[in-house]
Amino acid sequence: PHLLPGGKWLVFTVYPGSDYLSAHLEALEIETGQRKQVLPAGQDAAYVDSGHLIYAVYKAATGADSRFQASLQAVRFDPARVEVIGEPVSVVEAVRGGATSPTVSYSVSRHGDLVYLPSGEALAPAAPGALTWVNRQGQETGIAAPARTYAVARLSPDGTRVALDIRDQTLDISVLDLSRLTLSPLSRHPAQDLSPMWTR
Repeated sequence: PHLLPGGKWLVFTVYPGSDYLSAHLEALEIETGQRKQVLPAGQDAAYVDSGHLIYAVYKAATGADSRFQASLQAVRFDPARVEVIGEPVSVVEAVRGGATSPTVSYSVSRHGDLVYLPSGEALAPAAPGALTWVNRQGQETGIAAPARTYAVARLSPDGTRVALDIRDQTLDISVLDLSRLTLSPLSRHPAQDLSPMWTR
């Protein structure tokens, strides 16, 4: 869900089961619970201050990786009337989509700055990688932690630990103590544990 300007409406994705090609966008008025369709096709929308709604559309199957490929679209949008104005235009044609959800690997700021993960011809197998600090000037400093298939890294609020989503043989969450450089598993059961987040 994405909160629209004014804080009264949310725009969100609706889809049946795992059929992402049938996903569409609806808006919910928070106070009343009223829902209205925004677009008949699309998912993972965000509003930008230029007056556009950015959203993704999955492409129909054309190859082995097509289920995981989406295109980003932009359409003029009136947040007060919660209505689309005019026809959408293409922003980016090949963006990596989710394997198990209709989310798409992109983020956009309210000012329109866009980052995204391009899709390829095939899903790359997970590979071990290193953890690295990057400062605001782009300078990198390696962290002496074992090479693993890190997917998500979340720094604790006090900055002393990192919760890590490790997607190798364990598919579990581990916590790295940055002062001792010890990696401790948080869970050890057969279920997949993914995408950790800290609370204060």
